[in-house]
Amino acid sequence: MEYSTYPIESYFVRQKPEGREAYRLRQKKRIPAESALYLSCLRICPPDPVCTVQILHGIDERKERYIPFMQYLASRGMAVVIHDLRGHGGSLFPEGPAYYGEEALDKLHTDIDAVYASLFRPVPASEKMDIAYEDFPTETALPRYLLGFSMGALIAGSFAGDNDDRLSGLILAGLPHRERFVSFALAWVRFLSLFGGESWHPPLLDRFSFRKYNTVFERQGEEGSFLWLSENRENTEAFRADPLCGAVNTISAYRFLLTLVRDMYRPASWNMARPDLPLWILSGEYDPVAGGDRWVLDSEDFLRDIGYTNIENRMFPRCRHEIFMETDRLYIWQETADCILAANKAETDRIHARLEAEAAEYTSMFGKQ
Repeated sequence: MEYSTYPIESYFVRQKPEGREAYRLRQKKRIPAESALYLSCLRICPPDPVCTVQILHGIDERKERYIPFMQYLASRGMAVVIHDLRGHGGSLFPEGPAYYGEEALDKLHTDIDAVYASLFRPVPASEKMDIAYEDFPTETALPRYLLGFSMGALIAGSFAGDNDDRLSGLILAGLPHRERFVSFALAWVRFLSLFGGESWHPPLLDRFSFRKYNTVFERQGEEGSFLWLSENRENTEAFRADPLCGAVNTISAYRFLLTLVRDMYRPASWNMARPDLPLWILSGEYDPVAGGDRWVLDSEDFLRDIGYTNIENRMFPRCRHEIFMETDRLYIWQETADCILAANKAETDRIHARLEAEAAEYTSMFGKQ
């Protein structure tokens, strides 16, 4: 399949320090690393986009792996932006990869909004943007879709839980399934943090969390690490060889991930304002993270039980976890884009109706003066 490609823009974004942090910055005093961190971003903007798609990547990887997928979405008329999550790729603290900082959960939603706001600004010569809180977008003229993969799907769910009325659609790909003992695991991680701190890399946790996914494929005679990621051998080998992928996680990373898993499946985490939000759950047939038919249906049932009514569940045959990197990825990209565009006309009409209503209200108010 051939498709058009567009220029890729690379830049950095952070939420503009305010209050005490801004004062300390003006006085050239140290501000907390979490507030000083710039997030490394990529965006592709075709002429006259029909919608925007913001991608949130998974754990222990980096944004550049999604460039081919971004190029395809852009060729279908979508403006696409992605950033390296805290502790990943080009968004690193001095502690190195897989350390997320102590405020990662607190800054979860503001990071998404700051990066999304950057999509509508020119990249400065310094390649660094400071986005003020008051400049975060609340409503935009283009439909806004949030696509999260793996841990990114949990982050997307967390954002939608508070902001679903600001989205035109939510795509949850490779969504981790419900974990029965997640609260116990969180307590264990907190206990371990007393000994090694938030930046400690505990090897046993890695063995009992991610390496367990390899077991089913090792029993089938396959050899190597990260077999569960992809049936596509080239993709798996590239992941293993990438120094910014596959790091042993820190205590802060496990705390972050487990908290997201726990909150994803808590009804109280979802302040639903838009039950008809278009929502897609995408997974691979042999994805141990999503958990197969049983657990994927459980995730769908949870979302329906809390009130969402417009859910589509798609499972791709023979695929493992990284569906957007699989051998048959072009077909999966096409299906994903088709889903978005099928919903986009109705979403565009909804936004235009809202803008027209606001314009009529302002005209009415002006006429009364």
